[in-house]
Amino acid sequence: MPKPKFSLLSVDDIKLIHEKALYVLENVGVLVDHEEVIEMLKNAGCTVNGKIVKIPRDLVEWSLKVVPKEITIYDRDGKPYVTIGGGVDESYFRPGSAALYLYDPIKDEKRLPTTRDNVNVILLVNSLNNIKLTCPSFVPRDVPNELIEVAREYVTLKYTNKPLETSGFSEEGVRNIIRMLKIVVGDVSKKPMQVFPACPSPPLKWSHLIAQNIIDLAKEKLPVTVLPMPQMGGTGPATIAGSLVQHHAEALSGIVIAQLVNRGAPVVYGGSQCLIEPLYGTANVATPETMLLYIAYVEIAKYLGLPTEGYIGLSDSRRVDVQAGAETLMGAIIAALKGINICAGPGMLEFESVVSLEKLVIDDEIVGLAYRLARGFDINDETLAVDVIASVKPGGTFLGQRHTAKWVRREYFLTKIFDRMDESRFISRDKPTIIKLARERVEEILKKPVIYELPKDIERDLDKWVQEICGRYGVVLKV
Repeated sequence: MPKPKFSLLSVDDIKLIHEKALYVLENVGVLVDHEEVIEMLKNAGCTVNGKIVKIPRDLVEWSLKVVPKEITIYDRDGKPYVTIGGGVDESYFRPGSAALYLYDPIKDEKRLPTTRDNVNVILLVNSLNNIKLTCPSFVPRDVPNELIEVAREYVTLKYTNKPLETSGFSEEGVRNIIRMLKIVVGDVSKKPMQVFPACPSPPLKWSHLIAQNIIDLAKEKLPVTVLPMPQMGGTGPATIAGSLVQHHAEALSGIVIAQLVNRGAPVVYGGSQCLIEPLYGTANVATPETMLLYIAYVEIAKYLGLPTEGYIGLSDSRRVDVQAGAETLMGAIIAALKGINICAGPGMLEFESVVSLEKLVIDDEIVGLAYRLARGFDINDETLAVDVIASVKPGGTFLGQRHTAKWVRREYFLTKIFDRMDESRFISRDKPTIIKLARERVEEILKKPVIYELPKDIERDLDKWVQEICGRYGVVLKV
């Protein structure tokens, strides 16, 4: 089956970047703001000067040998859902996460999100076939800061069986998430259904919070995505190659920490880079330069056999407009063709700070286009269709052929949102814009949502624990 392919780095390029990153770790080091992690690294042979830790090559090489090359992620029911890494080139998209605002393209305004908005995202994703994983997209502002992680995790576990990815914003927040997962799935290490991002602070720093998150997650063998996020020209070199070296060094250091905490702890090699726009100082995430950096680090990670993730398939635009579509499609196609395993971004706008429900529905279509392109096509006796061509004869038509009826369903991507209507239908529907069609799709799904209910005993235990912890802050969480 021919499939479109492309590559950026040669093997020599990959080896050179890897060598430079090892040099940085061994001679420049990383700043670690966590005494327990510093002591652990020191005992493993690292050179420590205050909080600066220099990591020797042999420790990195050991970590790359023992870190799992393949991770199976399970659904809420304990069934294998997706496998990432280990040479798997499939891409699985999820919504953008940790948005500070919800954008309404009909009103052209944004507002602070609530827990109900996260419920709506989860319910939408249940019906979006191309968004394979899920995520509570918003930081809800209707609960105290201490309950943000609880509120986000609660609605996700309650309404869907899709695996999820979401981060913690505090040490206790991550522990609360782990507690909720144990209520729902039992032994989280055997059948993990959640992946957790862990972002170093560029350049070359691990904060106390994120280092502690890695400790807590690695102990449970829950998958951690080490997510370097160099800002080219700001917290990373202005050159793509320079930021790639820093990115790789940060990723390797995170893998080392996780393996020292618990040998064999699953780690995903990720990234969420941007560049500082020279004219305006904004942090742009969907540019050709960031796409090149995605392609490059993913090729390095795959060379090392590691699972991959990227914050890709999103837009810097403030509106659901032509720019949003162009940037999202650029990222989605690159992600699908390169086989980035986890792709975080659909629905997201404005420098990773805003999510639109309408854009999420549109992006489901965009991801479908990218999947279709990446799938390629079959070449065999049936698809070559020589017998069909001969039976139709010159001047005939293929419309009534059984071959056509069969292969239209297999070969074509049939859109629900993109405008492919004939003129009469377009006019009869009052010439709808894609925003209007997306809004109709959102309303249609949320009017009769697909809900994957928990078993009653597990739901009762989860509800009880959540209301108990919310009660400490005088909050009754209603969803």
